[in-house]
Amino acid sequence: MIMARPEQNNERPLTRSECGAAGQLARCLTEDLYKMTAAATASPNHVASLDRWVKRAKELNPHLTDEQADRVAVRLRTDHYQRMGRLSAQARKITREAEAELARVDGAGDTVTEGK
Repeated sequence: MIMARPEQNNERPLTRSECGAAGQLARCLTEDLYKMTAAATASPNHVASLDRWVKRAKELNPHLTDEQADRVAVRLRTDHYQRMGRLSAQARKITREAEAELARVDGAGDTVTEGK
């Protein structure tokens, strides 16, 4: 099924909500994934970019010198990745427990119906 592209009045690219799933898929098929990834990670707002964390450090304390802001930025970035790691581990644990519970319930249900 081909979906029609929404009308566009100016030269700006369509937003994700404007192009929908079909437009996103078409873009993925026509764009170079490596170029898209490189462009995204080159952004100064990317999580790995130290500039993002220096900006955040200066927002938290505008009186920091550049050297102090760099040290705080490295610490903020490290703390962010550690927090994401902990949250990821918690999510994996919850998933494992839920899958085990579903397997236990499905197994118990099969045993009951076999016994009747």
